[in-house]
Amino acid sequence: MRTAVPLLVIGLLCWIAPSISLAQEGEGEGGATGEHPPLHVEHFGAMEDQVGGRRIGMVTSHGMPLFMIRASSGDYSAPERARIIAERLNKRWREEMLTPEMLLIERMKGQMCIVHRMPGRMSDLLVTVDRSTAAPFRVSPDVLASWWLVLLKDNVSLALGQYPTATGETPCGVAFAAVYEVAHQRTEAGRKIEARTLHEAVSGLSAVMRDHLMHAAERVPPDFIKRISGSSRGSQR
Repeated sequence: MRTAVPLLVIGLLCWIAPSISLAQEGEGEGGATGEHPPLHVEHFGAMEDQVGGRRIGMVTSHGMPLFMIRASSGDYSAPERARIIAERLNKRWREEMLTPEMLLIERMKGQMCIVHRMPGRMSDLLVTVDRSTAAPFRVSPDVLASWWLVLLKDNVSLALGQYPTATGETPCGVAFAAVYEVAHQRTEAGRKIEARTLHEAVSGLSAVMRDHLMHAAERVPPDFIKRISGSSRGSQR
């Protein structure tokens, strides 16, 4: 039996999906279906869950699952890593220093990493994607980092009020587009979309769309793996 344990109150909408159970963050706000987000929400959040007797962490964005952290790294457990990643992302957002163009993949200390880099500045670490992180997904660290990067870029685009294009025609890309259409209609033209508005748009998604987003957090799409592998082989020629 799986049990979900709240990790931190950081703007998380309850997510109900057949493959994993996640608990509502924030006391007294919202019901089991996540129809009513907390009064104060941030764009990124984190949760702890137990799957197969093992603790995992889930980084969330606008109430959607984003990165499933199944392995510890260094002195940090999987749930602690999720919390740290969410805090880093929210900090950059609050400082108005987060755009899709500033998100890159770099190698730091021999590990694949998703970083935030502003022009003329050193890169700041956001997510470390080492072998232990990638192993449960059965892909290499560079493939998982590439997938997580496009997921993150699309979520940042949504927050900025921009149409999400990084995930393209993948099932989760279709779900992101559906979230954008609803949230965009509720936002004044040319303005960023508030986290609460995005949470509400996500809460109205169909079960099929929710499954697309959960699957995107649980695994890397085969077509994406083929595309990344093909690009890598082409660059080596």
